[in-house]
Amino acid sequence: MPAGSWSAVRALVEAYRVLRPGGLLAAVGISRYASLFEPTALTHLHVESVERSIIGILKSRVYDGRTFSAACFHSADELRDEIEHAGFQETQVFGVEGRTRAMLKATERYTGDSVIDTPLFRSALTAARMAETYPELLAASSHFLAIAGGQLRARYLGEAGNRLVGQRRVRQGTQV
Repeated sequence: MPAGSWSAVRALVEAYRVLRPGGLLAAVGISRYASLFEPTALTHLHVESVERSIIGILKSRVYDGRTFSAACFHSADELRDEIEHAGFQETQVFGVEGRTRAMLKATERYTGDSVIDTPLFRSALTAARMAETYPELLAASSHFLAIAGGQLRARYLGEAGNRLVGQRRVRQGTQV
């Protein structure tokens, strides 16, 4: 895991610790490809320094915070893995706005008009809703929403239940 993600992992572990049995976790993540979409929509991607910065983000998943807040970027699978590594189960990850966000942003920037309540906006919203059911399209969204639950811990299920959770993690290739 990139160094920048450890504080997020600690936060997820703490959320797991304090969440009541049967409770749900809602977590958000920034897509590792958001840094590619936004500068394209704002016509900055061809600027050499921006291009170098984005290449670095795509390789490392980490942004140092020079022009935006410091962040660790994720794929949908990476966000799901971090949440499940913290102990959560039944994690679902959704794309928040789909690929059309950058298109809407570019349209507003270059026309000077809001796209809210326009056929373009309604079509973009419909596209985002349709894409939600296709996991391979999650990467097209700039932001993710993850919902997780199903806490199973020794405190509530006894030691046998805790061993089952550990065995499940081992089968999935994560370390307990």
